[in-house]
Amino acid sequence: MPTPRIEEEVRIYRENLEELERRCRVEYYRAYGGKELVASIERILGEECGRDSYFIVFREGLLISPRVAIAAVARTERVKRRSRLIARKPSIELLLRILGERNISEVLKKIGSIDVGEKNIVVINCTECATNRLKSMLESISPGEEAMKNGLRGIARLCLEKEDVYSDNGETLEDLEKLVISCGISLEFEE
Repeated sequence: MPTPRIEEEVRIYRENLEELERRCRVEYYRAYGGKELVASIERILGEECGRDSYFIVFREGLLISPRVAIAAVARTERVKRRSRLIARKPSIELLLRILGERNISEVLKKIGSIDVGEKNIVVINCTECATNRLKSMLESISPGEEAMKNGLRGIARLCLEKEDVYSDNGETLEDLEKLVISCGISLEFEE
């Protein structure tokens, strides 16, 4: 049976999650690059949108849904309020919160965000700012449900560290979202 403190924490988290779902929009892009691409996105978003916008760069084949992205932002903001961030950069903290790992170099290696190649970029914009410079630099995409499911399967494989965990056996998008969100929650129990 949950303690009153845990029940209160869950209530606050859900309220924050609902508020973020209303306030934030999730945008998807593709680009070719490596460290320089990540640095450019970080600089442009910082200049155009400030601290309430986040981004994640995944290697080709990996992707997260808006629900998973917003859940990662909610967990990141929660640990930020408690001054318990692991990474200095919000984009890296989001990756840690998605995979449920503390080791930054291991997560960057798994996700492949700094290696040169095709990238899927997820921008979570929680302000009313326009990301025009970013849009002119990157190719905007609208991933369909199958692309989203395949990307989430890739994240689940990384999280669970098993190649054969998920194949196309008819999992729903919601099932995959729950699995990936649960990966990130494991880090919460360590704190």
